[in-house]
Amino acid sequence: MRRINVGVIGCGAIAESEHIPNILSIAQAKLVGICDINKNKLDKIGDKFNIKDRYVQYEELIERKDIDAVIIATPASTHAEIVMKSLDHGKKVFVEKPITVSIRDAENIVTLSRKVGLPVMVGYQLRFLPNHQKVKEFIKKKIIGQIYTAHIRAETLVIKPAETLLIDYATHFFDLMSWYFDTEKIESIAGAIKEDEKKTQVASTTILNYASGFYSTIETIWVPKFNWGIVSRFFEVVGENGKISTDTSGPRISLWRASSLRDRVLGVKNFNPRETVNSFMPLSDYCYREELKAFVDSVIGNKPVSVTAEDGLKALKIADATFQSYEQKKLIQTNGL
Repeated sequence: MRRINVGVIGCGAIAESEHIPNILSIAQAKLVGICDINKNKLDKIGDKFNIKDRYVQYEELIERKDIDAVIIATPASTHAEIVMKSLDHGKKVFVEKPITVSIRDAENIVTLSRKVGLPVMVGYQLRFLPNHQKVKEFIKKKIIGQIYTAHIRAETLVIKPAETLLIDYATHFFDLMSWYFDTEKIESIAGAIKEDEKKTQVASTTILNYASGFYSTIETIWVPKFNWGIVSRFFEVVGENGKISTDTSGPRISLWRASSLRDRVLGVKNFNPRETVNSFMPLSDYCYREELKAFVDSVIGNKPVSVTAEDGLKALKIADATFQSYEQKKLIQTNGL
């Protein structure tokens, strides 16, 4: 069995809770070094996971010839530089979302990735939840007929205000919606944003109008005074023959079909697909592991990654068009995004 050597750059919360333990659990990967500019944090994480090779400067890690791939989990404002230098050093890259904080930087990453022939995978983990994969299967099988509209509502207690609600949080759901309808082209985007007295984005609504004639909406809301038991986070799609909904973090799926006698008599069917039952870890952790497994598989098999740099760029472009629509108070044409 071939194993790849992996380095982790950035030892913050997401690396400590998800990426490091998950990469250690994947038999085909070996974690050979970690990096963080904070020496105390670096040593704490190194000691916790028994990782000997530690670097304060990420350049020292990516210069190692024995490292095949890197996981970048640093602040988003640093992604562009680290991703591009990693590609220049021949590393395959997994980078936490968002790919960058600017479209120009993301475009540069896409260009360099193509030039050197090395993949960049972006950490949009919701695609890997079994409930979303099952709902996408239902949509493709047209069990609710022609799609009229789709909707995501996502409230959160936590964002990084400096990165904005749109870039830090909403891009999760721009990517999810784009994945659900990956054969559709977006013709135009309309956006609305609510800002507080400090000009911090606290709510946003994005409408995506597709060339085929239907539309989708994505609502995101920052509610730091709420608790996790009260927030709403769901995906819903309505078609000519029924509707399907699921929690964005799984596992529940609700299905109602006009053509089903059972549904017409008894109402909505609520169920958890068999694939969502995992006795070893919660789904919130499961999807992080699955995305890294997919990344490792792509590196070993020299196959395309599941969430590409182009996907990361598209999510940023949707965020930008939402903001431009809000600022200019008009519909933004996207020419088949």
